[in-house]
Parts: sequence; C-alpha cells; structure tokens
Amino acid sequence: MNGRRLLKALLCGVVAWCGVAAQAPEPRIVPPSPDPIADAAAKNLSDADLSLFIAGYYKLAEAQVNQVQAQLPAGRYAMYERNGAGGRPVIEFDTGKLRELQKQPADVPGELQVDLFGAYFEAVADTGDAGALWKRRYDAAVDKPTFGHGIARAFLAYNRRQAEKSRSDIAWIHTAISIGSTRDQIAGLLKSRGWQFDGASVFFPTGFNLACGDNAIVTFIFDAHDRLSSIEDSSHTTCL
Repeated sequence: MNGRRLLKALLCGVVAWCGVAAQAPEPRIVPPSPDPIADAAAKNLSDADLSLFIAGYYKLAEAQVNQVQAQLPAGRYAMYERNGAGGRPVIEFDTGKLRELQKQPADVPGELQVDLFGAYFEAVADTGDAGALWKRRYDAAVDKPTFGHGIARAFLAYNRRQAEKSRSDIAWIHTAISIGSTRDQIAGLLKSRGWQFDGASVFFPTGFNLACGDNAIVTFIFDAHDRLSSIEDSSHTTCL
C-alpha cells in the first residue's frame, strides 16, 4: 500500500478522521531504521510462521480489538496493551503524530508500519490466535514490543519479496506471450506457471497490510478471432 492510502486507512479506519486531499503529493514509505534484535528475529521467522500470524489477525479482528487514542513516547505511533476493558486487546494510536504526518505528506517513516503491524502481531500472539507455541514465546519475551517488531519486519520483507516476484512474473508475460496467440495457447502457458487465468486476466499480489491488499492485473485483449491483440497492466486495491 502506498503512503497516502496507508495514512488514510489509519486516520479514517482507526481513529475515525478523514482529511486526505486528493491533490496531495504522493509520499513514499521509507524503510525503517535497522534494529539488530528485531531484524535478527525477522530473519528467523518462516513464511509458515507468518501465515499463522496473518490467519490469527483475522481471528483477532472478529473479536473486535479496542482501538484507542493516546499520546505515546517519542518515535512510537502504535502500541499494544494487554489488559483492555472486557478482556479485549487494546491497540493505542498516537493520533497527533498521524495527523502531523498527514499535514506534511512527504516521506512516511517505515517505523509507522513496524509499530502498527507489531502491535497487532503482539495481540495475535498474546491471545493465542497464532497458536500455543507463539503464545508461550510471547509470554517469555522480555521486550514485548521488540517481539512484535520482529514479526512486523518479517511481514514487510515478505511483502517486498512478493512484490518483486510479481514484477518479475509480469515481465515474463510481456516477453513470453506474443501478439496473435490464441486464448487457449495463453491459458496453457499461464497454467504451466501455476497461475489462475479466468480467460481474460491474471492477478498478482504486490502488497498486503492488515486492512488492504494491492494487486497488479494483467489483462489480455482478444480480437474477434480470439487472438491476442494487446496486453494491458493495471492495479487494484481491495480493503476489508
């Protein structure tokens, strides 16, 4: 997700404040500063472990996490609190910092993403929604925010790898598939790569956060004789 949509999702979906100017310059998300402990933890996290946390997030979402506004320490945008009202997890957001970022839509610090994802992944681990093993690991963690940051950094790295693979796959399509090919020929080529083809297009994931997913779409345009006349690229964002 690009920087402006990330801020809009936070400000509108999390703190019920919408004020994104359509004409605002498009910011970019700057990679977070190195964190030796969290970065080392991220490298040891497998994609299978990440899938547990992603699935756990959706379980957690059904339980309705309490989202509250707070003034957090310098450099922090979101934090997890274990003991919420009614026993529900609490995610605190520093709305003042988020609004300041919105007023000056230049570069969005990657620490915002790390804090946001890390807080939710802490909650997923603490509630047991990522499984008993990760619940025990979370309980044993001395520095729990760093625990969440490690998972968040692994998640962001996974997103980058996914986007790079999708760009490579799309480049392959433009190189390997020739104008004039039949629909059946194209379907066979795409199937050989393990891609789902609906007869007109293929979707490639290019990014995912806790609310929205970005996809690149390759659309095949056929003439009256069912032969390829052009290939068009586009993008689409789907939000929960």
